Amino acid sequence: MIGGGIDIVAGVEGGYNGSGMKTIIPSKVAASFSIYLVPNMIPDRVNSHVINFLNIFWPKRQSPNSIKVYPQHSVYPWITTYNHPHFEAANRAINHVYGVDADLIRQSRAIPAATILHQMTGSSIIVMPLNTKDDAPEAVNEKLQLRSYMEGMKTIIAYLFELASV
Repeated sequence: MIGGGIDIVAGVEGGYNGSGMKTIIPSKVAASFSIYLVPNMIPDRVNSHVINFLNIFWPKRQSPNSIKVYPQHSVYPWITTYNHPHFEAANRAINHVYGVDADLIRQSRAIPAATILHQMTGSSIIVMPLNTKDDAPEAVNEKLQLRSYMEGMKTIIAYLFELASV
């Protein structure tokens, strides 16, 4: 963990990846990882610290291999307060459609649009996932069931109706 964020190794590639035993030592291996930031962490500073750490740590391993680090993209962390009239309207909409109160969950997701909208407007931003747990959002096999889509449309319409009374 880096300052409270989460580090996730997302993928390693190199060598032979077919079925069966692997006896090949690849000449090149690449790995990718993500660092999920928490509020008040600055992406460029985190990138700089990670690169500096790896550049200091790697020579100490005395490995004949080399390392190159390429930061891809960074998103500022975003957090909002849930005791806001928009959240109350969303909860009423969800209750209207599903018959239960919303589960207010703080998730680690990289949603650049939410961060940018929050920074530009200073307003509360609500992200309402309208899929089921097994839909695997942001995964390779992500899906959205037709029922979730239909219920999601109803929820958005109910939310706009509830928002009109705020």
